[in-house]
Amino acid sequence: VGGAPLVVRTLETLTGARIDHVAMIDFQGFVNLTKDLQGITVKNRTAFSSHGFTYPVGDLTLSGDAALWYVRERRALPTELHRAENQRNVLKAILAKGLSAEVVADPLRFTQFISNAAKQIRVDKTLTNGELRSTAASLRVKPSDITLISAPLGKERRVNGQRVYTVDRVRLAELSQALRTDAMAEYVKKYPQG
Repeated sequence: VGGAPLVVRTLETLTGARIDHVAMIDFQGFVNLTKDLQGITVKNRTAFSSHGFTYPVGDLTLSGDAALWYVRERRALPTELHRAENQRNVLKAILAKGLSAEVVADPLRFTQFISNAAKQIRVDKTLTNGELRSTAASLRVKPSDITLISAPLGKERRVNGQRVYTVDRVRLAELSQALRTDAMAEYVKKYPQG
């Protein structure tokens, strides 16, 4: 209900950190980027099956519909948190492969990836495709350099039959401070699981 502006307002209120830009990708965008990269590899921690695809524990190479159902499945997983973890894993794998030496060193392949990514990712009006491309081109990352985290969660409870997780206010204050003071590396070192 409120789209990206409400998400930004909520996160800024929770963390006290200003969000300058927003980039969003939908499930089909995930799928298209995995195809552009000729597959991505994720480390799957929870075995499950969905829509004719089987996802065992371990390293999986995903592309197309296999990637789509990996990020969309919720009923075959123990909790919604597992689905969110799968989505973060695919995003991390896309970033890692798209910005890998193998892709960046090939000007044609890198330009094609960035151009296709720009088509799949919606950004706020103040972030231009040129800025997005130059930022991506300036990054030199390995998969181990990328850490995606979620809000620190507290206890699970049920509200109207739905699982609801409270926010761990103490850790959220630490996360907020780390965001505001550019100390995320220290936060991630202290909380490696996010």
